[in-house]
Amino acid sequence: MSETLIKKGKGRGRTLGAVSFVMVSLHDLNEKVRENMTIPVSRRWARELGINGEPIVGSTANLLAAAGTSPAKVVNLNFHGE
Repeated sequence: MSETLIKKGKGRGRTLGAVSFVMVSLHDLNEKVRENMTIPVSRRWARELGINGEPIVGSTANLLAAAGTSPAKVVNLNFHGE
């Protein structure tokens, strides 16, 4: 097999040493989160604690709502000769 097929592309996956989870104290969490606020947590962690929750569906609309923005206006650009 050629070398080009074996090499991995740069920028794929997580950066070496990066992590998905961090340890925080309950005290720090309680200072930032209101009592009735809905927050994303690991599905497995919630299941281990016996907590039922709603699955998070990754869509553009959900991401924009979480960011508090609206979709950008689409602009079509036509160049001469195309």
